[in-house]
Amino acid sequence: MEELKELKLGKDLVGNKDAQTLAHDLLGKIIHCADGDYLITVTEAYPADDYYSYIYRATHNEDGTKKSENEIDKNGKAYKILTDENMVGEFFLYGGMLHLACKANKAEARIELDNVLIRGAVKVEDNTLIIDDNINMNFGEGRPTTLAKTLGIDENNLSTLRIYDSSLSFTRKECERIGLKGEDKTDAKVAYRFFINKIKI
Repeated sequence: MEELKELKLGKDLVGNKDAQTLAHDLLGKIIHCADGDYLITVTEAYPADDYYSYIYRATHNEDGTKKSENEIDKNGKAYKILTDENMVGEFFLYGGMLHLACKANKAEARIELDNVLIRGAVKVEDNTLIIDDNINMNFGEGRPTTLAKTLGIDENNLSTLRIYDSSLSFTRKECERIGLKGEDKTDAKVAYRFFINKIKI
């Protein structure tokens, strides 16, 4: 790989990209953390109006009907993060999983943010992919919490994470998100998982 170029989060990288676009664009980027550099290989998109997004769950009942303003827990972590326009372009941890907040959508009573789950990655050392030491979960192997644990990410060091461009060539695919409850929900079958399926050396 050529010398890595840092991509600034917020306006430069995220801008007003929706979850699907950002999840697609993050593939092949390098995430730099205390444990080193990792190539992002698997992402999942969670638009604000998706049944499985945290903000949808915070503002709707399980049957899809909207909660009244009095029913919404506005002190909940997901609600606070995903209704704050200043969080666009920021990493956050929720449920032990690493997310990046993106597009701000105008809802009836508030701003609601899309978000992307960064689910899989492969370690990079000396411009070489360490395939045997990967946390790549393309097809549902492992838990999405594995990535944050392996990278040593917690609430105290989120601000130290950096995203870099890489010069790798690869092909990507989309598929349905895996392991979601409620198979009768059409949103569960939407191809919102993006993954690298072949790296060109």
